Amino acid sequence: MVIRVRSAGLNSYERIASELRLDVGQLMNRVGLDIRCLSDEDQLIPSDKYYALLEVSASAAGIEDFGLRMAQTRRLSNLGAIGLLIREEPTIRDALRALARHIHLQNEGLVIELEEDKSVATIEVELN
Repeated sequence: MVIRVRSAGLNSYERIASELRLDVGQLMNRVGLDIRCLSDEDQLIPSDKYYALLEVSASAAGIEDFGLRMAQTRRLSNLGAIGLLIREEPTIRDALRALARHIHLQNEGLVIELEEDKSVATIEVELN
């Protein structure tokens, strides 16, 4: 089974890769991703190719934090409809529950569980 992610996760890829003087087209071809996914945030792409792109880009740039640099640019709006949904929830608890329920729409391989025991809440994140 192919696990897919929304290409919105690559929204800052081109800018960061260009800042590091990487050839975006060449790296995307190398991992088998169509460059058009950079302009279509709702396209579902294979997660293994997504992660491979981050790895080869980090290697080509000679840095280990390529993915973290991308993560620093994230906003709630990057989650698309899920972001709108959780933004409207009345409490953080409700927002986390909604995120856990719908995160598969963003990344089919990501599972978020919210465990509550009296006054302590634990968030468990699993990446398949």
